[in-house]
Amino acid sequence: MEIILQISRIILGIIAFLAIYQTLIVLLGFLVPAKKFRPTDKKYKYCLIIAARNEEKVIAQLLHCIQEQDYPKELLTIVVAHNCTDQTAKIAHSEGVKRNI
Repeated sequence: MEIILQISRIILGIIAFLAIYQTLIVLLGFLVPAKKFRPTDKKYKYCLIIAARNEEKVIAQLLHCIQEQDYPKELLTIVVAHNCTDQTAKIAHSEGVKRNI
């Protein structure tokens, strides 16, 4: 019985240590100011690869949300990678995706 109590105390000590550690990390997150980046006009070109397989129910909404982002459309390339047995590729093409692979 004494061994079980010692093991329990050790486990509780470890849990308490981890809880205190996590609390300190959270408090440091609030106290340390976030790094400020200089504003820039430089825009980068991105390619979004969407792995979609039989996603016809949600692909249109996903593509619509991506296209609503405040980023120049000419700097975004959207590629829908699919191996579909449904209408995912056709829906993606109707939403303006230029490349389906």
